[in-house]
Amino acid sequence: MNTDSSQTGSASSTPPLSCPPSAVANGKNHCIELAIDEISRQLAMADRLKEYKTELEALLQKTKSASDEYTVAKRNELVKRWTEQDKKIAELIKTLTCTIQDWKSCIEDCVCPLFKEIADLDQELYGNCEPLPKPEAKCGLYRLRSWQLWDRDRKKRDYDINKAKLAAWEKPAQTIDKILTDNAKLLADAAKTLGQADVSSLIFDVFFKLVPMSWLIKPTDAQSQNDPAKYIVCSAVPDAWARLKQMIGELPQLIETNAYMLQFCDTLLPDYNAAKDAYASAEGDLKKTVDEIDRAEKALDEKKKSLERDAKTRLIADCAAASDKPGNGAKCPPGQGAGQPGQGGSTPGQSYAQPAAY
Repeated sequence: MNTDSSQTGSASSTPPLSCPPSAVANGKNHCIELAIDEISRQLAMADRLKEYKTELEALLQKTKSASDEYTVAKRNELVKRWTEQDKKIAELIKTLTCTIQDWKSCIEDCVCPLFKEIADLDQELYGNCEPLPKPEAKCGLYRLRSWQLWDRDRKKRDYDINKAKLAAWEKPAQTIDKILTDNAKLLADAAKTLGQADVSSLIFDVFFKLVPMSWLIKPTDAQSQNDPAKYIVCSAVPDAWARLKQMIGELPQLIETNAYMLQFCDTLLPDYNAAKDAYASAEGDLKKTVDEIDRAEKALDEKKKSLERDAKTRLIADCAAASDKPGNGAKCPPGQGAGQPGQGGSTPGQSYAQPAAY
C-alpha cells in the first residue's frame, strides 16, 4: 500500500485501514467497515455532482431560451398590459367598496376565520420556535436521530421553496402573459357580476386573486395603489397577506430584460445551491446516524446473547492461567485458590472445573 503522506486526504486516495480504538466502541467490528463507509460517501458525492451537472445543463438551456424570448419589445408589451389592468383594478375596487360598504367586515367575518384555521394547522405542524440545538454525544444516537429528522425536514422545506423559485423564473414571459390573461378574464367577469343582486363573491375574486396576482408581477419601477396589504387584513392573523403570498408561491416579476440572467446568477442560483447543499448534508448526516444505530443495535443484541458464553470463556482462561502461577489464586473465587487440592484449585494433571451455568 502506498503510504505517501502527500496523498492523504485526497479524493482518490485509499482510505486508511488502521483500526482506531473507537471502532469497536462505535459498534463497528472491523476497520474495513470504516473504509467502506468512506468510499460510499465519496461515491455518493460523485453521483450528486453528476446529477447537479445534468441539472445545471438543463437549466442553462431553459434560461437561454427564456432570455431570447424575454426581449425588450416583449417586456414593453407586458408592461403596457399590466399598466392598463392596474388602472382597471383600481376602478373596480372603488366600485366594489362603494357597493359593499362593509366589505372589511365581510373579509374579517367570512375569510379571516379560514386563514386562522390555516395558520393554526401550520403552527401545529411547524411550530414557531427557535431552531433546536444539536444534541451532545452523551444524549445518544436515538436522540441525535430525532434531531436530524427534524433538521432534515426543515432544510428540505427550504430546498423545495428555492427549487420552486427557480422553476418560476424559467419562462417569465410565458408565465406573466398567462397571469395577465387570467386577470383580464377576472376583470371581465367582475364587470358582469357587479350588475347582479349578490356581489359578495367578488370580494374573494378581487382582493384575494386579482389584486395579489397583479401586485406580485408588477414592474420593478412601477407604482401601484392596489397594495394587497391594504385589503387583506385579519385581526386574528396579522400576517394574512404574507401567508397568502406564501400559498401563491414565487412568481416572476416584470424586471428589466438585462437583469434577467443577473437574477439567476446573483440571487436565485446561490440561494438554491445553499439550500440544496444544506439539505444534502442533513440527509447524509441522518443516513450515517441510522447506519450507526443499526450497527449498534446488532452489536448490542449479539453481546447480550453471548454474555454467558463470553463470560465463562474469560473466567476459565483467566483462572486457568492463574492456577499455573503460585500466589495468583486471587483471580479465582474465594476458597478456590491455585494449588489447593480439594478446595476447587487445580493440581498438575487435573483440569479446572467448568463453572455451573446460571
